[in-house]
Amino acid sequence: ELNIDYFQIYGNYNSEHILNIKSKLKKKIIVAIQVKIQKDVLNYRKFKDVADIILFDSSGLERSLEWNFDWIKFIPKNISKMIAGNINIDKLEKISKLADIVDVSGALETNQVKDIVKIKNFLKNIKKLNNGN
Repeated sequence: ELNIDYFQIYGNYNSEHILNIKSKLKKKIIVAIQVKIQKDVLNYRKFKDVADIILFDSSGLERSLEWNFDWIKFIPKNISKMIAGNINIDKLEKISKLADIVDVSGALETNQVKDIVKIKNFLKNIKKLNNGN
């Protein structure tokens, strides 16, 4: 039996759809918001009462485009925030102050395959960052 804790939802859903999915599946929900321009970040308001985590992602999806992470600074602390979009080791310290969860999937790949050297480097930097705080 597959034990799933969260479902991550991309697409054109409203809060009613999300509530319906959540109640049927009895699982926590991550709602992904694609960010191209600053006002896209405000879309979190539509889901703040139904999503367990709001994922702010680039509009590039698997291409991992960059966007201005500072745009989420004003979002209330009680909103669980996850950030994705061209995240690398150099941005980690800044991002750790803005978000609760970081999605680094694409940053740890070479030619769309997980890269063990990048993963080890990343974990080493996380450890360093955590020891400094």
